[in-house]
Amino acid sequence: SSTHGNRFVNHYVNDIGKDAYSTYAEEGLVMPVGSIAAKESFTIAKKNGKVRKGPLFLMEKMAPDAGFGETGDWKYAVILPNGKVMGETGAETGKKVAFCHGCHEAVLEGQDAMFFPDEDYRTAAQ
Repeated sequence: SSTHGNRFVNHYVNDIGKDAYSTYAEEGLVMPVGSIAAKESFTIAKKNGKVRKGPLFLMEKMAPDAGFGETGDWKYAVILPNGKVMGETGAETGKKVAFCHGCHEAVLEGQDAMFFPDEDYRTAAQ
């Protein structure tokens, strides 16, 4: 994922949002409040093939009255491999994750800020 620091990512959506997300709707997608998307990231060293953990990227769909209107009702967070929260929307560290919404707002209207994996890598809701 070039937008996640050129790392490999595994993308997960919780039970609340998986059915909506798994439609891969490019127009009219509305993720339900409480949806959480998580991307665990990692790199693989070219020299020795060792896997290095990367940050965990999180998005949570908040209620319209929760104060996240500027980010389309999405709360973003990045957790570093050591467990430290690098940044979180709505917290003092919010500026550190402003880039998350900056990228996701490109699809805010039709896809409710959700990007989809390439078609070859998609799975259906289970």
